[in-house]
Amino acid sequence: MIAIYLAFDIRRGVSHYNRGANHMAEGEYDAAIACFDKAIEARGKFPEAHCNRGTAYYEKGQYDEALMDFDRAIELKPEFSDAYYNRGMVHYYKQQYDQAWDDMNKAQSLGHYVAPDLFETLG
Repeated sequence: MIAIYLAFDIRRGVSHYNRGANHMAEGEYDAAIACFDKAIEARGKFPEAHCNRGTAYYEKGQYDEALMDFDRAIELKPEFSDAYYNRGMVHYYKQQYDQAWDDMNKAQSLGHYVAPDLFETLG
């Protein structure tokens, strides 16, 4: 019985995650955040949901909340290049250029494309 419950729980988390991604695509950030909340609650460790929820917060201009989610995504998945890149963008918009530079360098070292002009701006 427990294995069935856990399998159902994981699928439910993915279902909420997918709905959140659809809301993100439509620019419905509050609805996306609610879905990512449910995905994280259902699945527990879910770095992709933290990263996408962080992106939704970023789009709403809620940079501190976004940073917390990107930090958690990186904590759960240290080689998550998207989370480093996204966190770097938040630092950039908060005018925290040293942190933005570090995150962009890390993202690039993990294979994420970073536009050369962004490095030029940060340099």
